[in-house]
Amino acid sequence: MQKKVFFREELTDLLSLHTSCLGDDYHVDPHSHRRLEISCVKSGTGRYIVEDRSYDLRPYDVFLFNNTERHCIRVDKGSQILNMVIEFEPEFLWGNIVGGIDYGFLQIFFERNAKFENRLDRQNPTTRRIYDLLLDIEREFTQKTEAYDLMVKIKLQSVFVEILRNYDYVAKSSVENIAMSKDASAMKKVISYIREHLCEDIKLNDLANVALMSPSYFSTSFKSFNGMSPFEYISQARVARAIEYIRSTDKSMTEIATLCGFNNSTNFIKSFKKVTRRTPSDYRS
Repeated sequence: MQKKVFFREELTDLLSLHTSCLGDDYHVDPHSHRRLEISCVKSGTGRYIVEDRSYDLRPYDVFLFNNTERHCIRVDKGSQILNMVIEFEPEFLWGNIVGGIDYGFLQIFFERNAKFENRLDRQNPTTRRIYDLLLDIEREFTQKTEAYDLMVKIKLQSVFVEILRNYDYVAKSSVENIAMSKDASAMKKVISYIREHLCEDIKLNDLANVALMSPSYFSTSFKSFNGMSPFEYISQARVARAIEYIRSTDKSMTEIATLCGFNNSTNFIKSFKKVTRRTPSDYRS
């Protein structure tokens, strides 16, 4: 058994949860994706490879990944890893920014200090509380009792608060100098514009005009909210849409490239491989 997905659920377009069982023959190359990720290990042993670092993993471990860190799991021989993952768009964090605490949630992923580790400290008792909160979120997804979607958001925000309070992972910065609410509103409009025009030739000036910002200020603001440049985000969004077409249609790769805004097959393959470490044809097969 290489991989079996026991459960997958989308709360909104911004957040999803899935639980998978990975056998010792499971092998996926290190990859990144435009969503942020919290991963918790229910059972089994192995390693998480994150860029040039390697973390051993075991039950009750909790891991954090931003949208530029390449990572993958390696399962120990003879073991099976049961892993639960919550993935969410950066917009899930900044969509309703009202103050410094909300921006602090972004800092956990985008403004880390030298003490940051992808695996939360096992010796810190907060790690077990966070693990239990993540299992609570999974129960909300599976049971779907009244207002479960609101409870998922509340509990996930509680996870971020616990991290901010109990781990020295965030770089100190002048949050008050960021026009957070105004910029967050502008970023919402930009993300909507990107989704609506993904198959077109999107230029920096177009996005800056939507945000009512200068191109240079817009680029800086966009990265502070999304962890990557506008064009890195657009490329990942196009690859994500291409994956949807590959999974759900029999369209040719040329058709998919055009529908996703790639101006030629070479750029499509190059961008796809940069994100997934596979070619589109390999992914389909």
